[in-house]
Amino acid sequence: MLQCVGIPAQVQCQFNPFSVPLHPGDTSGFNLIVSVARGATNGSYPAVIRASDGILTYDLPITINIGDFSMNIVPNPIQMLPSQLLSSNVILASIFHYDQAVWLSCSVPAGVQCDVPPFGKPASASSQVSLGVQTQSTPVGNYQIVINGVSTPLSHSASAQLQVWDFNSSVTPTTATIKAGTSADFNVNIDSVNGFNGIVDLYCGASNVGISCALNPASVTVSAGSTASSTLTITVAPGLASNTKSNLAIAYALGISGIGLPLFLYCGRNKHKLVRCTVALLVLSLASCGGGMSGTGTGGNGGGAGSGGSHNYVVTVQANSGIGYGKPAGKIQITVN
Repeated sequence: MLQCVGIPAQVQCQFNPFSVPLHPGDTSGFNLIVSVARGATNGSYPAVIRASDGILTYDLPITINIGDFSMNIVPNPIQMLPSQLLSSNVILASIFHYDQAVWLSCSVPAGVQCDVPPFGKPASASSQVSLGVQTQSTPVGNYQIVINGVSTPLSHSASAQLQVWDFNSSVTPTTATIKAGTSADFNVNIDSVNGFNGIVDLYCGASNVGISCALNPASVTVSAGSTASSTLTITVAPGLASNTKSNLAIAYALGISGIGLPLFLYCGRNKHKLVRCTVALLVLSLASCGGGMSGTGTGGNGGGAGSGGSHNYVVTVQANSGIGYGKPAGKIQITVN
């Protein structure tokens, strides 16, 4: 006869078969089914399997572990930019040597994706499975990520806060007039949004090779709830002024020689015609020097001609943080004269 001795009240043992015939030199086997009632207290319980034929008794020491598993998400909170891919972890820990498979699933708000393996196995020293989280133009705010774990009849869930943060960037002033051969400084500010903290890399570019720009520092560290600043220095090469003057001189010469000479020959010695031609020549000369009313542009030669021989250009500043996330900090309209 077989029986369990010393087991707690919430545990039942069932042997199949209940008794086995045993002959000299024979070996017999049996199946042992242990049932634990729902709500039983976790713990390790020593017991014995007792085999007896009514005369001889043999006790086989065993330990019955009533276990469970726990789970949590690290880190918590999970801090991400509005468009970012990040890897976190789900920690599965065994309670009293529980080692059965735990089936996993995740729940996230709209605009967020998550991915976990279908199952994991808890270990005494804890085990971890990867949790992938991706934001896709998710609005700034605080959300909840929930991981559900089922190991029938046990089930647990773990939650973590998803903190979607961001930064705002700006450049001041946004317009300036710089003489060729000189430089000017501008302010670039990076503001923390919803607790953002981290490194932001800054870049700049101009619409004309004759304009250079530099940022100091080129990377800023932003603390939660604060503003970090950098100085943008824009330098205009002396050549831009000489190019402008050369263009004006050429236009003036073409205007005088190309059209003024025919007008002079047409007017001849007639006094009335000569007065009208003189006025026309004066207007032509002013038009050649003025260069038009105004204009801007970034295509072709990288700038547009403005009044009085000035030219307009654009300097763009970009702010990046993380992998693949960036936003324009602003544009500066530069007038060179």
